[in-house]
Amino acid sequence: GNGIKLVLMGNGYSDVHQIRGTYDKVMNNVMEGFFSVEPYTSLRPYFDVYFVRTVSKHETLADGNSTVFNRRLGDYKVFEYARKVPGFDPTKSVIGVVENFAGTINGAAGVCNLYEDNSAIAYFRTMYNDGQFLTYHELCGHAFGKLDEEYIIREGYTIQEAGIKLVKKKHSMGWY
Repeated sequence: GNGIKLVLMGNGYSDVHQIRGTYDKVMNNVMEGFFSVEPYTSLRPYFDVYFVRTVSKHETLADGNSTVFNRRLGDYKVFEYARKVPGFDPTKSVIGVVENFAGTINGAAGVCNLYEDNSAIAYFRTMYNDGQFLTYHELCGHAFGKLDEEYIIREGYTIQEAGIKLVKKKHSMGWY
């Protein structure tokens, strides 16, 4: 369709997950989570949702396991898979990579990579509140909403000059 493309794909899901329907169940859960909060509920008719099938050799993310993507090594392969969607334009779409694991990578259960051309990829695990909290946080808030982190700042913490410049630049782009 002509709507905003919401592209969802998994990482750490094997062929067994495909055959048993687990992959589709997880993707549907994330999609319904995305549209369960405003303004996305009201704007649902303006989105086209695509599930891109991915098959990993191993069934979970862990050191030494072979999976389709590796968020530590860059986003090129994710964009490559997303381009399988008809009419995909990374600057007018949002991508969610749903990771099959319960841990953290570099201390994070999820992360969103935002690019100056407006493209974004949200990576988040499924094993936290059925994936819904991280769907809201990474996919709705960061990838689509371009919102910054909301962490509490400790008393006495100051932002360095480089950080101030970055925030001002992002503001000029309509982010945060």
